[in-house]
Amino acid sequence: MTVRRVVAALAAACLALPASATNPAKVAVTPASPDAVLIVRTPPLGVLYTLAISRYDPDKQDLAGDWVAMPVQAQDRRDSDFLVEKVKPGTYAIQQFVQQARWGVCFHAGTLQFDVKAGEAVYLGQFDAATPLAELQRRALDAKDLYAGGFTVHNYFDGITPPKFTQPDDPALPEVRAFIAREMPKTKVAPVRARFRPATFRAGRALVGSQRVCGGSWSRKDKG
Repeated sequence: MTVRRVVAALAAACLALPASATNPAKVAVTPASPDAVLIVRTPPLGVLYTLAISRYDPDKQDLAGDWVAMPVQAQDRRDSDFLVEKVKPGTYAIQQFVQQARWGVCFHAGTLQFDVKAGEAVYLGQFDAATPLAELQRRALDAKDLYAGGFTVHNYFDGITPPKFTQPDDPALPEVRAFIAREMPKTKVAPVRARFRPATFRAGRALVGSQRVCGGSWSRKDKG
């Protein structure tokens, strides 16, 4: 098994661990920065959920290891509904939607990829979390997956609606600009809209056992 696929499998498993949101005030991105920042609008839905985003290799059409988790609390106490995460430049893909760190829908069969350049604040848009949540809950009830203990994560792979983001018509992104000015004093760049393209990636198996995971697949040659 290649190192990249080990990393991807471990990243998928780590989504079962609780994460905390990044403090926007601590993110510093300027035109000269080697890094960038992702910004997404995430509505609270009354449950803890996480939007998982991964580095993506367009040539291999597969996840490339590094991943970003954007958690939204059940009872959201943020001053705004924007989430941010500092990232390295590169190509990224929307990987997975996870509820309460134990149930997830995998976007492997149809997702979105986008590019991030150094010194950018890339706005993805407002994420439609209601659709994957409804699909996840329906599949969990149908499969009677009502409990998940240990490292078990119930992932659902088939017939999943691709992720959707609503972006403002105004390319100047005034609300995002206002959020940066108000909540991100160390960031000195204007936001740009993500330019999405369709993508797919492979799903695989956990390193131990037969549980399917959202990413981290490997070929028969890798197994040998």
